[in-house]
Amino acid sequence: MKAKDGLGEDHLRRLIEEKKREYLGFLSDEGAAHLVAQDLSVELEGDRIREAVPLGSLVHGLSDVTVIGRVITVWPLKRFKRPAGGEGSLLRMLLADDSGEIVCILWDPAVEIAELSLQGKLLDRILKVVHGYTRVGLGGDLEVHVGGRGMVHLVPEDEAPKLPSLRDYVTPLRDAGDGGVNLECRVDEAPQARAFARRDGGEGKISRVRVSDGSARAVLVAWDERAEELLKFRQGETLLVLNAKAKRLPDGTLEIHAGKATVIHKV
Repeated sequence: MKAKDGLGEDHLRRLIEEKKREYLGFLSDEGAAHLVAQDLSVELEGDRIREAVPLGSLVHGLSDVTVIGRVITVWPLKRFKRPAGGEGSLLRMLLADDSGEIVCILWDPAVEIAELSLQGKLLDRILKVVHGYTRVGLGGDLEVHVGGRGMVHLVPEDEAPKLPSLRDYVTPLRDAGDGGVNLECRVDEAPQARAFARRDGGEGKISRVRVSDGSARAVLVAWDERAEELLKFRQGETLLVLNAKAKRLPDGTLEIHAGKATVIHKV
């Protein structure tokens, strides 16, 4: 970018740091550099790929990439105030195709996409991302980001390539082992929450409720925000629990832990 635009290294670094402050620490150096490049209408070094790339084939450093995937997890839309004024937003979701999965982060998503997420209608839809870029996230995993130059389109099922359905990513309780899991289960009792004291002196919340899916039974253990959220659901309702953690106790009881990264939807 420096060579193409004639920017000095110090000037470029200042622009990147300003962009990181504008997004309140949500951006890494690489992510901020991509947005600065978009502001300056220049390209970063990296491959430009126009055709849709299988998610499992994505690599770090792509500056202009197109992907198509099914939304199998949507996290709540986040809004934040920029230090220079105005409000920004980001939407994080998990896309999947028959080759793999990847987290996709939309910066200031279009109104249509933001509204669908707020209404709970984005899950299981097929999206096409154009002019995205890949980077390694703060957690060390590869991500696709969509900034101001990028676009996101809803793709009708009959016009999309054949993709696995959301149910293909759901594991029956009888097959759940230790580790990450997506579940569809029935609430077998009224959820209740209680407070507990943390080691650091703060207060947390936990909710435990029995669930089943016809193949086995388990205990859904929800923490903090997820514990509060679980109270909205009633006995007999069916839930999709996405990005949870399964744990088998010594006595054979299966626990499903829902933490900060877990998403719970009523079916």
